[in-house]
Amino acid sequence: MSWFMKPAEGGSLDAHINIGRMYEQGHGVQRDRPKAYLWYHMASSTAKGKNMRERLWNEMGPKERKEARRLRGRSDRFRTRAY
Repeated sequence: MSWFMKPAEGGSLDAHINIGRMYEQGHGVQRDRPKAYLWYHMASSTAKGKNMRERLWNEMGPKERKEARRLRGRSDRFRTRAY
């Protein structure tokens, strides 16, 4: 995970997608589909990020979707304040 964090912090959308995959599949981190959705959401300005976000959304259950919305809302508020 740390391998992708620095590029993600620098704005690499590929790194965002890779971190999302790690959370989705549980590679090197505990599997957490709402967090995976958040990372895909942050990369959704690309077609690949958007497609992965939408696919995962359709696979998640109601509890996971609720958590994904909560995480996305916190992320959107942070980005609004940061810029």
